[in-house]
Amino acid sequence: MEARDLLRLPEILQNVFEQLDSDGPSLFAVVQVNKTWFLNGIAVLWQKANTDALAQVSEERRQIYASCIHKLIFNGPGDEAYYMSFQDLVFTNLREVSIDSYRPKNGHRPNLLPLLPPTLEEFSFYGGDLGFEVLDHLRTNCRRLRSILIDSPGSDITPTAFLNFLRSCPILESLTFVVRMEHLLPPETILHLFSRKNLRSLEISAMIKEDLLDQISATIDTPLPMIERLILPITASAIPTMITLLEPRHSLRELSLSIDGTTRDIFTHISRLTSLEKLELKFRQEAELSSRDLASLKQLTLLQKLSIVTDSWYGLNTSSIHAMDWTDTDFDAAISHMPRLRHLELQVQCPLFVAAVASLSHHCRSLETCEMPQIFNFNMWPDRDEIWFPNLQELWIGGFDNDGDDQNTQNDPREFAAKLKAKCPRLQDLNVYSEDPYTEAVAAAFNALD
Repeated sequence: MEARDLLRLPEILQNVFEQLDSDGPSLFAVVQVNKTWFLNGIAVLWQKANTDALAQVSEERRQIYASCIHKLIFNGPGDEAYYMSFQDLVFTNLREVSIDSYRPKNGHRPNLLPLLPPTLEEFSFYGGDLGFEVLDHLRTNCRRLRSILIDSPGSDITPTAFLNFLRSCPILESLTFVVRMEHLLPPETILHLFSRKNLRSLEISAMIKEDLLDQISATIDTPLPMIERLILPITASAIPTMITLLEPRHSLRELSLSIDGTTRDIFTHISRLTSLEKLELKFRQEAELSSRDLASLKQLTLLQKLSIVTDSWYGLNTSSIHAMDWTDTDFDAAISHMPRLRHLELQVQCPLFVAAVASLSHHCRSLETCEMPQIFNFNMWPDRDEIWFPNLQELWIGGFDNDGDDQNTQNDPREFAAKLKAKCPRLQDLNVYSEDPYTEAVAAAFNALD
């Protein structure tokens, strides 16, 4: 077979065009070469096309492109007309559908079912009037569905109908039910969720309490056996039981807890989950942390993300978590066991100084984002001729203290901004909390740099 004949084979063309996926202009040019290249090229070019692009195609040609689309995102009320425009199209390769603010006017509800083909793998619904016919269609026609997200679905679906839907879809691997979903998540439904054998990701907004976990432990032999990602609100008193339940789950990589109640010794329990790569703890009330809490974190040696913050949903400000006995030495001892750390978010009021930042620089060379509310004096940084953070891209910091032993050790704001850029060569976003003149001058000078 000659080379020119090879370039007519769909499997060859598809592979070539996929290499051009990130080069839109080149891909657009090749689809104009001939009909064969056009038909194979648009299959790649239109995979990520949006609803606006599809709506702009003439009706007689719209089906050609609809067959290529892998993902449809409807962005709220402005996209209402598209539901009707796409009713007669067949989306033979559609993998993912996301619908936002689906609230039909004047009681007229467009039929969503044609937009949910058998090829569908992910379905997301962000607010609106979700009818039971949609869930029933997903159950009976979308056998490849693996992931579902529902946010603020309205009142049309009953708790019983919702539970029956979940029970009839055993292959779902990722479930996200957040914001105004509590009425659909009674204890019976949560028990079912924890009993699912193949569930890898679970995010819910219903509060998990100790008595419910006791019921789960008593009735389910192996709760969440395949879980990798778990996000939920929980009472502080229920955390020990939850950790006991999760400790055998070495598949668990990400845990995010919104904690309600007194937080004594919860870090000691959470640190038993040594497989964690991402840990987020959000506090709904003011919290007082101890040096023992900090020390316990050293057991989490695989962490890539550590976040200890207030839950802003409940109106707390970023100064509501205190750890007044934390020291730079304690911080160094904990952080030295986290060499993989890439994201650090500490909304903790504590007496840490620039030595703590130097510890991060020494132990966490992969750090990409960092948030710490303290005001640091970088004049006190250990004098070493090295890059501070080679991979840091985003920094949130309380501010900069320019006090020095004498005039020679103080930094001009522009000089320090240039030094910060040199020491953190990938830093793009510098954000400060303090409004003192020196801090604001440094931030302005940094943002003025090329």
